[in-house]
Amino acid sequence: MGVFPIEQAKRMAKDARLDLVLVADKTKPVICKLIDYGQFRYESRKKKSQSKTIKDVLKEVKVSSKIADGDYKVRLKRAHDFLAKGYKVKVSLFFRGREIVHSSLGVNVMKRFIDDSIDYGKPLSNDIKLSGRNLSVVLAPQKK
Repeated sequence: MGVFPIEQAKRMAKDARLDLVLVADKTKPVICKLIDYGQFRYESRKKKSQSKTIKDVLKEVKVSSKIADGDYKVRLKRAHDFLAKGYKVKVSLFFRGREIVHSSLGVNVMKRFIDDSIDYGKPLSNDIKLSGRNLSVVLAPQKK
């Protein structure tokens, strides 16, 4: 807008029902802005919360060791959609009953899932974790 004395700038802010906000005090002349400070704070908090949530969200896709091909493709497409949106995806496999005896079938399903998702995301750790009756791996989205 130009260079104004401080009193005139305060009057302009009051007339416009805005706040006079100091931007840079070390410059000559001092730089100020006329803004609605409440709206500014609201928008900055909103931006901060939106940027934080995508990084922290973990979506889960459940598969089984005896998953049919059609079901596998549906789970795979869903995981790819999550990864494309920037979410981390946890792929988990639960062994029911005596399936734990043949845990190699579950490991093969998980390796196949990781190999099919390599274009969309990569595993955070190189190993598939077995804890109790659960196999799991977390996939992080690829950097663009």
